[in-house]
Amino acid sequence: MTGRTSCKPSAVVSRSQRTYPIMDGAMSMTIRELTAPELDAVWQQAWQDKKDGEFGDGNPYTEDMDRMERVMRYRVMLQLVQLRSPVSKLNESLPESLDDWLESLKDLVPAAEQPTLKTIMDYMMSNVLKTESLMVSASNLVNRFNRLTGRLEANRDNPGFYTAKTVGR
Repeated sequence: MTGRTSCKPSAVVSRSQRTYPIMDGAMSMTIRELTAPELDAVWQQAWQDKKDGEFGDGNPYTEDMDRMERVMRYRVMLQLVQLRSPVSKLNESLPESLDDWLESLKDLVPAAEQPTLKTIMDYMMSNVLKTESLMVSASNLVNRFNRLTGRLEANRDNPGFYTAKTVGR
């Protein structure tokens, strides 16, 4: 992101969220849906990272793979809104929008700069998703949630898809 882009919707929009228990219920993660401007910001930041030479070795295939990995990581950082574990007393509530993230991280960057998605990723990797298992779990749940929302979107015009059906009567 080259400058700060506001991602506030013009009207109140209800986004879907889902909480997934993991590790046999020892932990749960809540994932949210992104807004269209947030998704645009994710792709813009990944493209800017490529232009800035943050990844890649000159091979277009590996650069595309690196960019897709970066997009996925940015999505995970924005879509994850809560981690809870009664076992380890973990209770991490995270900002629920890109604008809330940018506001909350202002103090982590020099006064002349604005926080970016890279700032969010650095914060999350250092303070929340510190281990590979947490990062992989969060990535898998975000993918699972996005597949679910994709199926709902794909079936929105199918008659009876959203209505309850009685089975066995």
